[in-house]
Amino acid sequence: KYLLNDCNKFNYSIDYVCKLTNKNDMSNIKKIKKIDKDIMAKRLTIIEKEQQIKQIEIANILGVLKSTYSGYKNINQPNLMQTLMVKKIADKYGYSMDWIIGRSNTKHVKK
Repeated sequence: KYLLNDCNKFNYSIDYVCKLTNKNDMSNIKKIKKIDKDIMAKRLTIIEKEQQIKQIEIANILGVLKSTYSGYKNINQPNLMQTLMVKKIADKYGYSMDWIIGRSNTKHVKK
């Protein structure tokens, strides 16, 4: 929440702030006030399908139980995934953190 607010306020991409890219490309970034869990859940599912991985594999990368990871994808659960967890997924599979949380339609990070 705080990272999102600061990135919006100071016109930075989350990918840039989290050092996934060296360029602060704001051309496709939407300033959103809060993360839409439905969009994030759909995008996590896209990552699983494209990478041909199961939820348990991502849960293991994040160091959480499969049920905890599944809960992050449940739009009725109030807890959002922590920023460092989103970064781990983005780092491992080359996706944009801004895309995962719904701030951008650009799926992959440009270094």
